[in-house]
Amino acid sequence: MLQPSNDLRIVADYYDTVREQDEGNNEYVLRGVIRARSPEFSISISRTIVIVGVKTRLRLTVTNGGRGKATGARLEIDPPPGQLGGKEDVGEDPD
Repeated sequence: MLQPSNDLRIVADYYDTVREQDEGNNEYVLRGVIRARSPEFSISISRTIVIVGVKTRLRLTVTNGGRGKATGARLEIDPPPGQLGGKEDVGEDPD
């Protein structure tokens, strides 16, 4: 099994089914040519003071400033112990 790599490996006769005079020249490797694009999240909040026991509405904005597509992202909000809270899927503002 091959290990993950940034190299592009091109192999002819991968399963070694063709009899050849020189079996050692069936592979060509381009080193370091594969670069993954990854997401880069930043988060901003419209209100920074939250008082326990007071109903507060916050507007959170999560931005992907990276070059990769962000799919399946999830935003988790952890309230102080003993307070209500939950986990919400990242999505469009309902308003």
